[in-house]
Order: sequence, then structure tokens, then C-alpha cells
Amino acid sequence: MYYGFRGLSLVALPFVVEMRGLLIFAVIYGLDWVASVPPTINLTAQRFGRKSVSTLYGWIFCSHMIGAGVAAQAGGFFSDWLGDYHLIFLSAALMGILASWLSLRISRQPTAAELRAAAAGA
Repeated sequence: MYYGFRGLSLVALPFVVEMRGLLIFAVIYGLDWVASVPPTINLTAQRFGRKSVSTLYGWIFCSHMIGAGVAAQAGGFFSDWLGDYHLIFLSAALMGILASWLSLRISRQPTAAELRAAAAGA
């Protein structure tokens, strides 16, 4: 749900035209970032065991930063080409909504193999 909320907030961003709206967006978006990191780490630990969480979360963070770099480059490119950032914000919103949908598809019940791996890592 956090990723979906982040995506929906990005849909609204291109239509913010005053400072008050930007401040509201910044608070909502910032709180969403703070709220999404612990559940992501917890999900990683549940799925792959506590023994692997630091390495795997490092890779999650690395891939996120690569995506952020690509998004920043794309934002500059499309801003120069189209004259605004609307396309990149809407693209980021769609990615957030897609991430939300994919996250909701993760089964809540671990398999026997996952339980054994988690027990071995504890």
C-alpha cells in the first residue's frame, strides 16, 4: 500500500501550482518513504532469512539508487525535450502503482523451504 500511495502522490505533483501544495506533497511523500523502508526490510528477512537480509537489502538499495539515477537522467532529458517534468512524474507514479500491485501478489504464507531457511538464519 505504501508504494501505491507514493505513486498516487506523484500523480498529483504535476498539478501542484502553489507552495502550500508543494509542502503538503513533501510531507506526504517524505512520510511515505520513512514508512516503506522497515516493511521492505522485514519482508526481505521473512522471505530469505535474517542471515541474508543485510546483503539482500544492500542489493535492493543498490538497485533503487541505480533506478533513481536513471530516473533523474530521464527527468532532465524529457524536461529538455518536452519543456516540463509531467511525463517523468507520471511515469514514476505508474511505477509506484505497479510496485504496489506486485507487492500485493507476494503470498503471506511462507513455504516449507522458506521456513527452514529462516530458521537456519535465526
